[in-house]
Amino acid sequence: MRAAFEGTVVGVRSIPLCSILLLVIVLPACGDDDDASVGDAGSLLDAATHDAAPPEHDAGVEDAGADGGDPDAGEEPPECLVDDDCSDDDVCTGIERCIDEACVPGMQLGCFDGVACSFDTCDPTSGCAMSAPDADLDGADDCNDCAPSDPDVHPGATDTCNGRDDDCDLAIDENGVAVYFADCDDDGHAPRDATTYTGCEPPDPSTTGCDGASATWITRAPTESAFDCDDSDVRAHAGQTELFATRMQGHVTGLDFDFDCDGRITLEHAAAGGCARSGGTCEHTAGWAAAEIPGCGGEATFVAGCDPSCAVRTEPRIQRCR
Repeated sequence: MRAAFEGTVVGVRSIPLCSILLLVIVLPACGDDDDASVGDAGSLLDAATHDAAPPEHDAGVEDAGADGGDPDAGEEPPECLVDDDCSDDDVCTGIERCIDEACVPGMQLGCFDGVACSFDTCDPTSGCAMSAPDADLDGADDCNDCAPSDPDVHPGATDTCNGRDDDCDLAIDENGVAVYFADCDDDGHAPRDATTYTGCEPPDPSTTGCDGASATWITRAPTESAFDCDDSDVRAHAGQTELFATRMQGHVTGLDFDFDCDGRITLEHAAAGGCARSGGTCEHTAGWAAAEIPGCGGEATFVAGCDPSCAVRTEPRIQRCR
């Protein structure tokens, strides 16, 4: 009997400790469904086995530590160190800055000149550029052309008498408008006190205020050297070179033969004439036969030439003047 008991004890002692623990755990489950008991026991065994397993070997971590590698080797380098590292070489996008090793965009240029007729652009090198179109192709851009759809109207155009501002200088017909002077005798010269008219075309001659039928309007202004001293006589005006034997029609007494309007009287012949021998020839001096010189318009004997004997040949003549 003792031997049998001892054999039993020996048998128990030969069972591993883990098996004993498993039996103790399983025993309280007696009476349950066999499949469920087995399942629960298997789960507990797996859990115990898993908890008891040593951690897996991380070769990568150990190798890195063993090799002495840089733990910061995976970090990215800084984006910039100085402002030039951020520049895109485009002035239109502004000046880029490097702040805390990161690029900060610049402020974009606002290229707008406030003029609706111009095109506002930006050149990467030179910056803002404004240009204007020329819709009518007259050489003046639309920003400076007062009539951008009319090629005949633009700065520098010839202003004509048409009631509009052809050259965009805010003046109408200034180049086509002329000052007209009344010329009563139609000799091309106007007196200093002539009636004037300013306009594109001269008015009717009846508005000159002249009495004669030959009245007209001229654009030649009277000057100190070009004017009319008797606007009722076509022969009288400054610069006249002809001589006349009859007085001017409406000039003042004393200067009524001043046809060239120089303020003095010029006689055609102001000396006596005659014939005289000199050696074998006869010399003739044109002039008056008498010592008394006739005045303008006066008639007297005039030495017109010499005969073969060198005697004077005379004729009646009227003194002409200017």
